[in-house]
Amino acid sequence: MPLYEYACPRCGAVVEICRKVADRHRATRHCGVKTKLVIVPPMIRSTFAPFRAVTGDRRVINNETERRKFMREFRLAEIGNDPSMAPPQESEKALESRRKRAFRDLQQLKDLPNFGGDE
Repeated sequence: MPLYEYACPRCGAVVEICRKVADRHRATRHCGVKTKLVIVPPMIRSTFAPFRAVTGDRRVINNETERRKFMREFRLAEIGNDPSMAPPQESEKALESRRKRAFRDLQQLKDLPNFGGDE
C-alpha cells in the first residue's frame, strides 16, 4: 500500500498514513479538524548496496547499470537468490549425521599411504 501525507490546516502538522489507493481521499482528523491530502513526489529508495566483484577485474560496482555492464563485459549469467531455489533446510539430526560421515571419510583418507605428504 502507498504512503500518503496529510497536513493539519490548524497546526501544520504532517501525518503519514499507509492506506489503499481507493481510500487516499478519506481524511483523518488532527486538532479536531479534517486533514488535507498533500501531494508529494514519490520516494524512491535504492535497495542496491555497492559491492566488490569476486570475478573479472574485481572492480567495485555501485549501481544496477554498472552491474549489468559488468555482467555483459565478462559474459556472466545471474543465477539469482530466490529462496525457493535454495536447498531444503536439514534437521539437526541429519546435519550431525552428515558431519559424522564426513569426519569418518576424512579419517579413512588419512590412513591411506602417501596421503597428505607423509613420505
